[in-house]
Amino acid sequence: KGPPPVPVSVSKVASQDVPVTVTALGAAQAWQGVLIVPQINGRLTYVAREGEDVRAGEMLVEIDCGPYQAALTQAQGQLKRDQATLEGARRDLARYQTLVSQNSIARQTAEDQAATVKQDAGTVLADQGALQAARVNVRYCRISSPVDGRVGVRLVDPGNVVTTGTTGGIISVNQIQPIAVTFTVPQGDFQRLVSASAGFTRPLATQANSQETGADLGAGELVVADNHVDPSTGTVAMKARFANASRQLWPGQFVNVNLT
Repeated sequence: KGPPPVPVSVSKVASQDVPVTVTALGAAQAWQGVLIVPQINGRLTYVAREGEDVRAGEMLVEIDCGPYQAALTQAQGQLKRDQATLEGARRDLARYQTLVSQNSIARQTAEDQAATVKQDAGTVLADQGALQAARVNVRYCRISSPVDGRVGVRLVDPGNVVTTGTTGGIISVNQIQPIAVTFTVPQGDFQRLVSASAGFTRPLATQANSQETGADLGAGELVVADNHVDPSTGTVAMKARFANASRQLWPGQFVNVNLT
């Protein structure tokens, strides 16, 4: 027998949208990454456990606060002493002004006392500034995580003395849920994307796949298109947001991106 007949069907011609995919090489990066750097000098007494998930506000680093607490107490005492001095100077000025109105003392005495009051008021203001600075230093003794994320490998162990010159940081926190995937597209594709998304006011579906196996690593949405075309490459940088619920994407990981 011959081959079976081939079925043929017809359809009315129509215009409609069809999915168009732009492929690119991308890299995952923390949605927010924080490097903890000391803002005071002192002995490191606590560092969060490596690889631990932390919440925003949870303590990451603690520096010995003894010297700064003592400086705070000293500033409080200085302020109270100078406030008492200012109050006494104001009372003396009120008495001198009364005596001047009675022509009992020279006006110069009251004027000198008024200058003393202003000087004492300036001293109190300086003390208040010193007290605020001491309180700030005490707050800097405990550093909390500004974001939800995962703690990285610590760079300085407890017991070491850290300073404001420790530019390498103490520890880092990366937010990986959600996570970002960055990539670039040629400026020709960029014009098509602008039209398809109405100037990036509508989200565009983005898919990440493993470079090694092609496995699906998750779906996200394009959230940021850079504000310029790189003149050296003729490309535009893009950033997509992935929920990363299964944590298959990791900061620094290279992936294949399909932008629909």
